Amino acid sequence: MSDIAFIGAGPWGAVLLEALAFQPDIQVRFVLTDRCETFDRVPSIRDRSVVSYFVSDRAYTPILDRPPDAIVMAGWRRKIPSWVINALVVPFVNVHASLLPEFRGPDPIVRQLLHHAAKGGVSIHRVAEGWDSGPVCVQNEFRIEPADTNRSLFVKASRGAIHALGVFIERLQRNTLCYTPQDEQKGSYYGRIRVHDWIIHEAMSVDDVVTIAKAFAGQYPLLARRNGCLVHVLDFTFAAPGNTRHESITLRDGRLVIRKCTTWRPGPAM
Repeated sequence: MSDIAFIGAGPWGAVLLEALAFQPDIQVRFVLTDRCETFDRVPSIRDRSVVSYFVSDRAYTPILDRPPDAIVMAGWRRKIPSWVINALVVPFVNVHASLLPEFRGPDPIVRQLLHHAAKGGVSIHRVAEGWDSGPVCVQNEFRIEPADTNRSLFVKASRGAIHALGVFIERLQRNTLCYTPQDEQKGSYYGRIRVHDWIIHEAMSVDDVVTIAKAFAGQYPLLARRNGCLVHVLDFTFAAPGNTRHESITLRDGRLVIRKCTTWRPGPAM
């Protein structure tokens, strides 16, 4: 039985925590998160693990005082202190939803869709001081189809991550883990998505709007300005440039017709 500590949050963290909970011969002994919803899908974790929601330097003390066999991180957007990384001698890995070194950063699924990537994947890599920069021990690749959206790509990445995690656990227990350094010349990093950076405007084309809608589907709102107000577009279609029968937004090569929307009220994270 291998002891695992988990650090993570959000939907991506929940998927990986659930996968760990159902791995045979695995005990998730300690969990560090900053979001209670991470555990909505894995209620049994509370019964058999120490769960901490208090994020500070002291939050890492239980891991350092009693090191597990490995630490798995997923969906964690906070910087791990250098002294914690340097103090750990057990495998400390992060599960990232891209083929590293491409698309490092906090929103790899959205970024891959925005950049029309032809292939995606999942990488399990050693945690290092640079964002997503540590050597890789497991990768799982898949094709990104033209019809893929944020939702479908998240499902593909989740399946790939669960498989990769199984490979990691098997190698951990057999003591056959090995790591390959990332090629820094091929590396790319993108910061956190800011929805206000992707507000639909007249300089965009129809293809631009379609790309953004696919990339944001299910995770971020699609925003546009209507009558001077910022609105969350819930349903839309396109019309020819000369069609003015409906309230719409002019694009470079057409018009965006808003069928349904609500006034946008950003939360504190936006």
